[in-house]
Amino acid sequence: MWDDVRRAVEAIEEQSEYERSVKAFALKVLDSCKRSGDRLTLACCLKLFIEIGIQMRYMRRFPPEARLDVLKRRGRRGVSFNMSMLERSGLPGPYKRRVLRTYLKVSSYVHPSPEAMTGDMPDDLVTEVFEVLSLLYSFRG
Repeated sequence: MWDDVRRAVEAIEEQSEYERSVKAFALKVLDSCKRSGDRLTLACCLKLFIEIGIQMRYMRRFPPEARLDVLKRRGRRGVSFNMSMLERSGLPGPYKRRVLRTYLKVSSYVHPSPEAMTGDMPDDLVTEVFEVLSLLYSFRG
Protein backbone atom coordinates (compact mmCIF):
# COMPACT_ATOMS: atom_id res chain seq x y z
CA MET A 1 0.00 0.00 0.00
CA TRP A 2 2.67 2.53 0.99
CA ASP A 3 4.85 1.51 -1.96
CA ASP A 4 2.47 3.36 -4.29
CA VAL A 5 2.79 6.52 -2.19
CA ARG A 6 6.58 6.17 -2.11
CA ARG A 7 6.69 5.90 -5.91
CA ALA A 8 4.50 9.00 -6.27
CA VAL A 9 6.65 10.97 -3.82
CA GLU A 10 9.91 9.85 -5.39
CA ALA A 11 8.56 10.95 -8.79
CA ILE A 12 8.20 14.57 -7.62
CA GLU A 13 10.30 16.63 -10.01
CA GLU A 14 12.79 18.69 -8.05
CA GLN A 15 12.45 21.91 -10.04
CA SER A 16 13.32 24.13 -7.09
CA GLU A 17 14.15 24.25 -3.40
CA TYR A 18 10.41 24.02 -2.71
CA GLU A 19 10.08 20.65 -4.44
CA ARG A 20 13.24 19.34 -2.78
CA SER A 21 11.89 20.40 0.62
CA VAL A 22 8.39 19.00 0.10
CA LYS A 23 9.80 15.73 -1.24
CA ALA A 24 12.08 15.32 1.80
CA PHE A 25 9.17 16.16 4.13
CA ALA A 26 6.84 13.70 2.38
CA LEU A 27 9.41 10.90 2.60
CA LYS A 28 9.86 11.60 6.32
CA VAL A 29 6.09 11.50 6.84
CA LEU A 30 5.87 8.30 4.83
CA ASP A 31 8.49 6.55 6.95
CA SER A 32 6.70 7.61 10.13
CA CYS A 33 3.33 6.45 8.80
CA LYS A 34 4.68 3.07 7.74
CA ARG A 35 6.00 2.38 11.26
CA SER A 36 2.60 2.93 12.85
CA GLY A 37 -0.06 0.31 12.38
CA ASP A 38 -3.08 2.05 13.84
CA ARG A 39 -5.99 3.37 11.79
CA LEU A 40 -6.00 6.87 13.29
CA THR A 41 -2.42 7.40 12.19
CA LEU A 42 -3.33 6.02 8.78
CA ALA A 43 -6.14 8.57 8.44
CA CYS A 44 -3.87 11.42 9.57
CA CYS A 45 -1.17 10.37 7.12
CA LEU A 46 -3.53 10.02 4.18
CA LYS A 47 -5.04 13.43 4.92
CA LEU A 48 -1.57 14.95 5.07
CA PHE A 49 -0.56 13.38 1.74
CA ILE A 50 -3.68 14.85 0.11
CA GLU A 51 -2.75 18.27 1.56
CA ILE A 52 0.82 17.94 0.23
CA GLY A 53 -0.55 17.09 -3.22
CA ILE A 54 -2.96 20.03 -3.23
CA GLN A 55 -0.24 22.41 -2.08
CA MET A 56 2.17 21.19 -4.78
CA ARG A 57 -0.48 21.63 -7.49
CA TYR A 58 -1.19 25.16 -6.23
CA MET A 59 2.50 26.10 -6.03
CA ARG A 60 3.01 25.21 -9.69
CA ARG A 61 1.25 28.50 -10.48
CA PHE A 62 4.43 30.29 -9.47
CA PRO A 63 7.88 30.28 -11.06
CA PRO A 64 10.05 27.51 -9.54
CA GLU A 65 12.47 29.98 -7.95
CA ALA A 66 9.60 31.84 -6.19
CA ARG A 67 7.74 28.85 -4.73
CA LEU A 68 9.55 28.56 -1.41
CA ASP A 69 9.24 32.32 -0.81
CA VAL A 70 5.51 32.16 -1.60
CA LEU A 71 5.11 29.34 0.90
CA LYS A 72 7.08 31.25 3.56
CA ARG A 73 4.88 34.34 3.06
CA ARG A 74 1.74 32.20 3.34
CA GLY A 75 3.19 30.53 6.44
CA ARG A 76 3.69 33.88 8.16
CA ARG A 77 -0.05 34.46 7.68
CA GLY A 78 -0.89 30.97 8.97
CA VAL A 79 -2.04 29.65 5.60
CA SER A 80 0.74 27.35 4.41
CA PHE A 81 -2.17 25.13 3.44
CA ASN A 82 -5.85 25.79 3.00
CA MET A 83 -8.54 24.35 0.78
CA SER A 84 -8.69 27.46 -1.41
CA MET A 85 -5.47 26.09 -2.91
CA LEU A 86 -7.53 23.31 -4.47
CA GLU A 87 -9.69 25.84 -6.29
CA ARG A 88 -6.56 27.40 -7.82
CA SER A 89 -4.72 24.11 -8.38
CA GLY A 90 -5.20 23.90 -12.12
CA LEU A 91 -7.19 20.67 -11.85
CA PRO A 92 -10.36 20.49 -13.95
CA GLY A 93 -13.63 20.82 -12.01
CA PRO A 94 -14.58 17.11 -11.83
CA TYR A 95 -11.14 16.26 -10.44
CA LYS A 96 -11.36 19.05 -7.86
CA ARG A 97 -14.73 17.75 -6.67
CA ARG A 98 -13.35 14.23 -6.37
CA VAL A 99 -10.32 15.42 -4.39
CA LEU A 100 -12.53 17.55 -2.11
CA ARG A 101 -15.03 14.75 -1.44
CA THR A 102 -12.25 12.31 -0.61
CA TYR A 103 -10.44 14.86 1.58
CA LEU A 104 -13.61 15.54 3.57
CA LYS A 105 -14.28 11.83 4.04
CA VAL A 106 -10.75 11.21 5.34
CA SER A 107 -10.94 14.30 7.56
CA SER A 108 -13.97 12.87 9.30
CA TYR A 109 -11.71 10.10 10.67
CA VAL A 110 -9.15 12.60 11.98
CA HIS A 111 -11.50 14.93 13.85
CA PRO A 112 -13.80 14.07 16.79
CA SER A 113 -16.66 13.05 14.51
CA PRO A 114 -19.22 10.24 14.76
CA GLU A 115 -17.24 8.32 12.11
CA ALA A 116 -14.01 8.54 14.08
CA MET A 117 -15.67 7.66 17.36
CA THR A 118 -17.63 4.68 16.12
CA GLY A 119 -15.38 2.88 13.68
CA ASP A 120 -12.30 2.56 11.57
CA MET A 121 -11.82 4.11 8.18
CA PRO A 122 -13.15 1.62 5.61
CA ASP A 123 -10.73 -0.05 3.22
CA ASP A 124 -12.59 1.30 0.18
CA LEU A 125 -11.88 4.85 1.41
CA VAL A 126 -8.18 4.00 1.64
CA THR A 127 -8.36 2.83 -1.98
CA GLU A 128 -10.15 6.05 -2.94
CA VAL A 129 -7.43 8.13 -1.28
CA PHE A 130 -4.70 6.31 -3.19
CA GLU A 131 -6.55 7.04 -6.45
CA VAL A 132 -6.75 10.74 -5.52
CA LEU A 133 -3.07 10.79 -4.57
CA SER A 134 -2.20 9.33 -7.95
CA LEU A 135 -4.21 12.11 -9.57
CA LEU A 136 -2.66 14.90 -7.49
CA TYR A 137 0.92 13.73 -7.73
CA SER A 138 0.93 12.85 -11.44
CA PHE A 139 -1.65 15.08 -13.17
CA ARG A 140 0.05 17.40 -15.64
CA GLY A 141 -2.90 19.58 -16.67
